[in-house]
Amino acid sequence: MDHVLKAYDPDSKLTNLTIENGQIISERSSDSGEFNAVLFSNLIDFGTKIAEPGYEHRETLEQTCNAAHYGGYKAIITLPVTDPVVDNQSGIEFLTRRSEKYGGIKIFPMGAISEGCKGGDLAGLMEMNHAGAIAFSDGHYPIRNGGVLMRAMDYVRGIDKIIVDTPYDADLFPHGLVEEGMVSTIMGVPGIPAPAEEIVVNRDIRLAEYTGASLHLFCISTEGSIEQIRKAKASGIKVTASVSANNLVFDSEEMVTYNSNLKLMPPLRNREVSRLLWEAVKDGTIDIITSQHMPYEVEKKDLEFQYASFGALGLQTAIPVLLSKFGVEAAPYIQKAMSDNIIKIFKLEKGFEDQKLTLFEKCNPYTFREDVIISHCNNSPFIGRELTFQNMMI
Repeated sequence: MDHVLKAYDPDSKLTNLTIENGQIISERSSDSGEFNAVLFSNLIDFGTKIAEPGYEHRETLEQTCNAAHYGGYKAIITLPVTDPVVDNQSGIEFLTRRSEKYGGIKIFPMGAISEGCKGGDLAGLMEMNHAGAIAFSDGHYPIRNGGVLMRAMDYVRGIDKIIVDTPYDADLFPHGLVEEGMVSTIMGVPGIPAPAEEIVVNRDIRLAEYTGASLHLFCISTEGSIEQIRKAKASGIKVTASVSANNLVFDSEEMVTYNSNLKLMPPLRNREVSRLLWEAVKDGTIDIITSQHMPYEVEKKDLEFQYASFGALGLQTAIPVLLSKFGVEAAPYIQKAMSDNIIKIFKLEKGFEDQKLTLFEKCNPYTFREDVIISHCNNSPFIGRELTFQNMMI
């Protein structure tokens, strides 16, 4: 039996769709009415933390790709923080050889900036570039040494690649667990102050301006960071930024339940900052939304709050969660921030010459359950929560 939908297509604005034997048959229409689906193309998760090689007990690469497929993605851009770290040619080739092997998901690897992601000597940037690295990052480990970061920027400027840095200074919150302020006070735990992020954002932007290199700030979370990035862009500095879907759909008030699956880095901020982050996505100050997928085994998360690791699963839920919170009206912003901008920033046009579509349908509220998680881990903050959109292409 045919399944007929009225879908919002960010390109054509309105499309009548018929699902016939698993295939989409579309017909553009000017007919008005309430949308019950959204059609996306070439969705990409930027900054996926993979667990293979080295941590397959958490999640195999096949599971990561299958979770991405379930979540509506067509590609992932991976962080290099595996074991061993992806800091040489063989590490890049290990991943590129597996591109499209699992669920048809393309894999675009980032190489490490420093050897072992330890912030010391630079890794083999040139050999990784020749092997297919699309950018360079130490993942969720920030570059603490400004001299190392400046030398890395000098290198990548010559090969037209991008430095991706995670902006926070852990020395400013050695024991911090949640956003500093009312919530940390209520919970009785040490806080993470906004300047710990904003100081590093300022340093990185100044170095990008000085070297002329392209900089991406991974997962910003504060009002001060938004304003600095907005000013830098207006000044012509080559800086882009991303935000975690978690920081758009949650706020710090959720933390008072001590849910370790919401213990994240950057931490959840207050409701007003969450709103400002979404507005920054809409006005283009923030370029990319990431699922911030970070699998951790139960021994790392099912602990007293202060001992649990930072991070949560995200690939299966990020897009339906964003649509459930912001509605169909969010579709053009999601298309840009989870596809178009990524392709443009990282020059991936050759990887997406053929359009790969994903269709999400509005549905009756359903509860996201632990038994549908495609991973050895179950550290999802969405278990037991209701969603109102589902991927029709799985």
